[in-house]
Order: sequence, then structure tokens, then C-alpha cells
Amino acid sequence: MAGKRQSTDAVIAKGKKHFTKAEIEERRQGELVAPADHIEYPKGAPRKYKQRFDEIVAELLRLGKNTVSNLDSQALFRLVVVERDFLEITKQLTKTQMMKEVKRPDGTVTLAYNSTYENLQIARSRLWQQCRQGAADFGLTMSARFGLVAPKKKEEPVNKFLVGDDVAD
Repeated sequence: MAGKRQSTDAVIAKGKKHFTKAEIEERRQGELVAPADHIEYPKGAPRKYKQRFDEIVAELLRLGKNTVSNLDSQALFRLVVVERDFLEITKQLTKTQMMKEVKRPDGTVTLAYNSTYENLQIARSRLWQQCRQGAADFGLTMSARFGLVAPKKKEEPVNKFLVGDDVAD
């Protein structure tokens, strides 16, 4: 089964395929490249997320071309909202006790599992999955970045017959 189609630059950098100049030009003309010249915060979105949005956009642009485009602002905004919600739920979770005291009808007190804690755990798990998926979509996870970074070219091995200890200076 064939893998996901990669950009021409990525394929060339990996050195797996050997294209002719005509094939390279044909592939590049067929690639869709969205502009990244005017990435703006979504209209009508709450202002409290704008700073984080701008930080992520700046980092993505620093990573290189084609990591973010003008079309990505809504998806990036959703990532920022989910990230903030995840942090809020985590903060609530640290303040919530896992066990709570329950008074029985006979007057004795026993420990029981706190259902609020469980609900917060479930919500946090779902938010974490959304954060991870959104971050992977933008190349913000370590494994996603490995796919974005072009591997370095291998250095040619040194010919031991050309370099030796007995070479006169």
C-alpha cells in the first residue's frame, strides 16, 4: 500500500527517488501551495486566545514554508481553544480530591470515589486527544516534525587510499 503523497522537496531531500528535471518541474506545478502572507486571527473570536494564536503562527512560520497558510486560521484557533480548555480542566483536576467522605445513614463515614474527579479525568483525556491531533496536523509534535524536516545529506566516506599518515606536508 502506498504511503501519503509527499511534496517534491521532501522526496528529493530524502533521496529515495531520482527524478529528471522535467519530472521535478511537472510535480511542482501540480502541487497546491496556499499563501501564508496574511494569516489573521478569526473575526468574532474571543480576544483572550489571540496572544497564544500569534505565538503559534510565529513558530510555524519559523519552521519554514508550507507549514501554515492563510486557510489554517480557523483550525489553529480551535487548537488554541482546546489547549486552553485542557489547561483549565487540569487545574480543576489538581484541586479535586479523588476520594471523598460519604456519610452513611447509620452515621458512619466512609471514603468513596468522587464522580466529579472521574468526569474531569474523562474530559481531560478527550481534550488531550484533540490537542495531540491538532498539534500533529500543524507539525507541532516531535513525530510530526520528523516528517517535516528534510534529512541531512550523507557525507561522502573518506577514501583511505587518498588520505594517509605518510603524506608529506
